[in-house]
Amino acid sequence: MLIALGIDVVETHRIAALLERHKERFTELVLSEREVDLLGSVRVPFVAGRWAAKEAIMKALGQGFGVLQMPDIEVLRKPNGAAEVVLKNEALTLAQTLNIHRWQISISHERLVTVAVACALSE
Repeated sequence: MLIALGIDVVETHRIAALLERHKERFTELVLSEREVDLLGSVRVPFVAGRWAAKEAIMKALGQGFGVLQMPDIEVLRKPNGAAEVVLKNEALTLAQTLNIHRWQISISHERLVTVAVACALSE
């Protein structure tokens, strides 16, 4: 059963500018260690996608940026390549309180924007 829905759109050039100016610090702010391992050479689209996905998840959890830590929301890859949400710490506790046990996430990239939609589901 659907419990909540979140969506976020980010202008890709804004993420590129932040990565250029703040490099490692910005990556540490947004990504978990496991996500950094997935980073590869397509840094801007990857980070923009993770940013949008995490914002969408936070919206589905009813929280804004700054309340939850972005690295506590991981967007990993299943063996088939599909995105998989893994929550830790405060994000996990909040999801459990809201009876959220599963996530469906979709991330899409275009030249100028990246969008993500997160569906929070009960069992």
